[in-house]
Amino acid sequence: MEIGVDVEILRDITDADDIADRHFTLGERLALRAFPPIERNRAFLTGWTRKEASLKATGAGLTVAPESFETGVSEAVRRVTIPSPDSTGPGACVTVQSVSLDNAAILSVARVN
Repeated sequence: MEIGVDVEILRDITDADDIADRHFTLGERLALRAFPPIERNRAFLTGWTRKEASLKATGAGLTVAPESFETGVSEAVRRVTIPSPDSTGPGACVTVQSVSLDNAAILSVARVN
């Protein structure tokens, strides 16, 4: 079974909107901006770790643009289709979920279905 894991310490991300503009889908950017400012860092890091875990699970790494697939910015379990690196194949389907670790870190795990 292929899995990918990513973890980030909860912290203030001063350029979260700029990073999201480059690496999140439009839906993720809108969802992120809907969070109250006090919760936005958690939502951003949730989205970021979900993308990283999904790419690690497929083994594609950054050969696939993170903005080309939507993992969401909440901790909810979600099935995601990751495009193939060369855009010729069907891509990979992963299930991704996230958890908060004692309000100190966000952990996301993705597994290829």
